[in-house]
Amino acid sequence: MAVLIDNMQKEIKEVKSALESLPEKMERLIFKSGDDVAVSISRSFERLEERIDAGESRIYSRLTDIEDGIGEELKAVRLAVAGQEAGATD
Repeated sequence: MAVLIDNMQKEIKEVKSALESLPEKMERLIFKSGDDVAVSISRSFERLEERIDAGESRIYSRLTDIEDGIGEELKAVRLAVAGQEAGATD
């Protein structure tokens, strides 16, 4: 019977010890999770920045294409006007 009581007392001490260290373990887990969340958010912002850069690059590329197209049309209009003026003076 004394052995049973001793074993129960040991188990109670182990449980108390585990419960006392639980807040510290939880705190470490929360801080570790916080770091994981921070890293995840950071990576999300990096991906967002990459997407913004890619979109910006596509916009500039399209603007350049539009500018080139307008430049070519302007040249064609100038040539047509010059041709009409030359034809009118003949």
